[in-house]
Amino acid sequence: MTYEMIKTDRTKRIVRGMRAGFTTLELIFATALLMGLMAILIPMITSRMEQGRRNSAKIEMQQMKVSVEQYYDDMGSYPSSLEALIKRPSGAKADSWNGPYLDKKKGVPKDPWSKAYQYRLNPDGGSFELYS
Repeated sequence: MTYEMIKTDRTKRIVRGMRAGFTTLELIFATALLMGLMAILIPMITSRMEQGRRNSAKIEMQQMKVSVEQYYDDMGSYPSSLEALIKRPSGAKADSWNGPYLDKKKGVPKDPWSKAYQYRLNPDGGSFELYS
């Protein structure tokens, strides 16, 4: 082997060794780039998820409002609680109850934040409030 061949071999090995991995600067740049993208995307994703929860709550409350109105049409008064939409009342008006007005197996649904929907019968008995 001549000196030129050894020199060429050694140069190839050194070049190959340097290209085998990433430099610290390249790793720092890639990490910073990923963190920047995450900083932009995560708030966008979470705001969309929150918007979806709000829309889901609105739809569920509209469905419960329909159930409360059906109860009113059958019974002549609004229910005292949302549980009355599932359980047959006792007393004189029990015969006019055509429920359950909500799915008996699921019960009274919880809002998308896993909290109970709030139902309040106004003191006049002629209206109600439903909110999350």
